[in-house]
Amino acid sequence: MSPTTNSPTQNRVAELEQAFNEFTRTSLQLEEAYRELEERVEILSSALAQAQDERLVQLAEKEKLADRLQGLLETLPAGVIVLDGDGVIQECNPGATALLGDELAGHTWMEIVEDRFAMEGDAAGEFMLHSGYEVEVRSCLLQAHSGRIVLINDITETRRMQRVLTRNQRLTEMGQMNARLAHQLRTPLATALLYASQLTGKNGTERSNKYAGKILGSLKSLERMVNDMLRFAGGNSGGSDEEIAINELFAEVAAHMEAHLGDGTILEFGAASGLNINGNREALAGALLNLANNAVENSSAGAHIVMSAARTDDEAVITVSDDGPGIADELKQKVFEPFYTTRSNGTGLGLAVVASVARAHGGRVELRDADEGGTAFSIVLPVIETPAIPSGRKASSIVEAVGEVA
Repeated sequence: MSPTTNSPTQNRVAELEQAFNEFTRTSLQLEEAYRELEERVEILSSALAQAQDERLVQLAEKEKLADRLQGLLETLPAGVIVLDGDGVIQECNPGATALLGDELAGHTWMEIVEDRFAMEGDAAGEFMLHSGYEVEVRSCLLQAHSGRIVLINDITETRRMQRVLTRNQRLTEMGQMNARLAHQLRTPLATALLYASQLTGKNGTERSNKYAGKILGSLKSLERMVNDMLRFAGGNSGGSDEEIAINELFAEVAAHMEAHLGDGTILEFGAASGLNINGNREALAGALLNLANNAVENSSAGAHIVMSAARTDDEAVITVSDDGPGIADELKQKVFEPFYTTRSNGTGLGLAVVASVARAHGGRVELRDADEGGTAFSIVLPVIETPAIPSGRKASSIVEAVGEVA
């Protein structure tokens, strides 16, 4: 019996069944792969979303940090300049423009140095600018990319205070030395004044009295210098305070100045009735005497000097004005500095003592141009309400007695 032979139709059906089975198996594989792909995409999408969220958080934090750094740069008093690798200014803060001026960006650092720095720096990196600022310059390399950051620190006030401190230390040493010398001069000076006062009198000739008067005047000037040195060295705080009528101080000044006026110079006193202050009598009288002498010495023959007092709110203003040449504006602050003087025979302590006495009494000294030309110095002190009765006579009689000295 011969084997069974499949017909073509049967063969075709078998092939189709086989192909269908293969298709089904492939479809299942594709479905499985697609499911795996979907799961992978979901995992990747979740990871991407998480990474994006983290990136956004980091970006927000960096923006906050950048804002804080920008705010810090804006408010930083020092100047900050960012240079690129070629030394060109890319960015600068307001502190830099305040020191170096506008229009910095786009210029090279060397152009700015040549244009706005007045002198080469010292070993400490300190420079003087054309604008007058003293600055300290430091720089460092940028780590992330080529370039440099330049830091400019304004040290003008620091150096000024250092110079003031050095000067004050030197003045203190000079004051201590002068005080020692003044103490040593006091005794022989008092003796010389005593003998000189005996040279004038009825028994002397007009010529001898004239020269004796000049000797006495010179010795009194020397005595005033010595007293100025001692007051300056002592801080002018004075001794114990007492209630003083300003008219009493005027009377003391009038008595001292009477022998020093000449060549038609007039010292006029305004009424100060009812104005009373609290302080050290000797120190305050010495301060007013210094102002009066200063007015006489800086005025020409026939000068008219006025010492007056007035009340402004709760302050007493004692003013000494003259009709002399006045003081240049650029010298008005210097005249109160210790040892500053424009006279060859001056100590430079008179006005410094006046200012120191005023401060020690809770007041101040003011300087202005006088209405009639010349200069007006005012000592401004706290006033007290209780009327003071001078020993021996009332304040009104003091005014009558003082009035005018010529």
